[in-house]
Amino acid sequence: YAYYYEYRKIMDYIGQHFQEINVVSVGCGSCIDALALKHAVNGQSNYLGIDIVEWAYKVPLPVNYEIHKVRITADTKDYLKDATVLFFPKSLSDISDSEMNDIKKWIKKSSCMKDQICIAASFVYNSAYDDMHPAIQHSRYEEIVSLFVENNYTNDQLNAFKVKEKEDSSKKIWDVYKKIPEPINL
Repeated sequence: YAYYYEYRKIMDYIGQHFQEINVVSVGCGSCIDALALKHAVNGQSNYLGIDIVEWAYKVPLPVNYEIHKVRITADTKDYLKDATVLFFPKSLSDISDSEMNDIKKWIKKSSCMKDQICIAASFVYNSAYDDMHPAIQHSRYEEIVSLFVENNYTNDQLNAFKVKEKEDSSKKIWDVYKKIPEPINL
């Protein structure tokens, strides 16, 4: 639910700034970000989730949302061709260095056709991986942005946004969004 809340805030913001929403989610996991997209955007949206793990539980998704179990390499299909959003839902902390290099090669080879693309990421601040400090995740994010700049995109700092709650241990999420299905095996 905490991930859903965060992704919902991100998708709400994207929905306010983009007419066409075609999300490619790298490291989509159980597709919580897809559910957030479905609930945040009123109009047409498309979603393509990519993950190398076959998750036992996936949230119910609309028929036009796809999931591909594939490891991204330089030769992976050009899923970014029609993307307006490239999203990393807490996955930058789970991707190995060699996988990250393959993802960068894949992005370099992609032929994005859209005039604008939003590159969004959610970061893990208390990672179980000791070597995956938040600064490394931010560095990976910046490398991805720079690849698009190399492909003649402009980094629009005026419309860049960051969502970070105050570091207050007493702050909790009390509201429950009733449309989120609860897994029956909880």
